[in-house]
Amino acid sequence: MRTHRFLILSEPRTGSNNLSYCLDAHPELVVGNELLHPDNGVRPSAFGLDDAIATSVGGGGYHWIHRVDEAVQRRVLVSLFEHHDGFKIHAQHVPVEMIIRIVQEFDCHVILMKRVSLFDQAISNYIAIARNRWHADEKLSRMVNVQPFEIPEKHFIQWLEWILNGRRALWGRLRTMPERVVLIEYESFYSGSHDDKVQRVNVLYHMLGLRTLEECEMSLRQPAYAKLQHYLDTSRQKLTDADLAEQMVRNLADIRQLYALWVMRSFEKLAIA
Repeated sequence: MRTHRFLILSEPRTGSNNLSYCLDAHPELVVGNELLHPDNGVRPSAFGLDDAIATSVGGGGYHWIHRVDEAVQRRVLVSLFEHHDGFKIHAQHVPVEMIIRIVQEFDCHVILMKRVSLFDQAISNYIAIARNRWHADEKLSRMVNVQPFEIPEKHFIQWLEWILNGRRALWGRLRTMPERVVLIEYESFYSGSHDDKVQRVNVLYHMLGLRTLEECEMSLRQPAYAKLQHYLDTSRQKLTDADLAEQMVRNLADIRQLYALWVMRSFEKLAIA
């Protein structure tokens, strides 16, 4: 079992994929990305289960592990932590009780990812769904050539509430173990010059009990910096492009107004955010 165990707990469009790749750049870490996603990492069949458990309409099979009994869950997680120091989970797709059990049982740090602007986060998510393009380095052939679309106002509010309800439930439990939690805000972590971003990654390495890259041997340092050069490139990040949003979302002005009104009515909901 590895000694620097952690979970990356993310919401959609918070830069968690790039963060997992930046962590994996460290010569002493092996980091998995979406290992419990039905299209990545381990398959249920590797543990004697039917792969159909990881497929269902509406995303219910997105993380299948919570639908098997605890003995199988532990077998899967032990295997993952034998081969990886950490991996990412979309927090909305795994029950909070299970996340807390993993953190406690495997003595994990938690890297908690959020985005300050819920509006940008939501708009970015709708555009990604419409274009079928989730990562900046995906092949353009995968991208759907869509016409401008409208976001249903009711669905927009429901998406915001879904994010906040999940955040409230998870953060409420993590408050009992603050020493384990590292909070990453997308807008600040990925801002500034390349050197600024590299320095933040080095601070994160240190918080996980690792050497910074400056403390590593040159032969290890150079490949790591090359990976960071790639994954911290501004063009790979999920900042919502204002021009793209204007082009893609026909009712963007109405949605922006709706969001402003929702915020004014949502002090209690936003207080934890």
